[in-house]
Amino acid sequence: MRRITFLWLTLASLLPTLTACGPDVARWQEEVLLHDGRMITIERMAKAEPSGFPNANRGRDLEFQITYEPMGVHWVNTKGDQQAAFEVFDGVPYIVTYIPGVDSFCKDKPDSAFPVRVLKMHGKDWVEVPHESFPFDVAYMNLYGRYWGNKASEDASGLITWNYKERFDAYPIVGGTQEERLKFIRRPYKLSEFFKRNKTVCGNFR
Repeated sequence: MRRITFLWLTLASLLPTLTACGPDVARWQEEVLLHDGRMITIERMAKAEPSGFPNANRGRDLEFQITYEPMGVHWVNTKGDQQAAFEVFDGVPYIVTYIPGVDSFCKDKPDSAFPVRVLKMHGKDWVEVPHESFPFDVAYMNLYGRYWGNKASEDASGLITWNYKERFDAYPIVGGTQEERLKFIRRPYKLSEFFKRNKTVCGNFR
């Protein structure tokens, strides 16, 4: 009997630790500037393992969601594909995500191809479309990427405003001379601009 009681007490002491080991979840709203100048507010969710190996604060990403009720958008991804852009062309929502396995993706692609997946909302489904059908030179890279903090209390929450993203997401400054640029507002990269500038094209992964 004493042995059984000891085991139950041991298990009870471990329960808080066990329940605390669930995935980390961040939920926030975010202002997004579209290519045509419209500012919309979307809802986002990210889920990740609580820690990585050996001492990382965060483990691998498990799930992402984007919701935009005015257009019936509810995108759920359980492959851990990180998002680069949410755009709307001709009344149709698009989501652009990074490709996790760049080497395999780029194997049969031209050197100029971007290692991303372009998804188009079709009814309530999301279908992948060819790169040739998407205007990378027009679409903004406009989604907030710093949603994980060093600890849970620093994760994205509440409303991430456009002004906050301008200041902390390293958007380029539009303008001519350095003096002129200081007076101009920041803007997101165009998708093609970002990938070319950072040499994130298939030719660099061969």
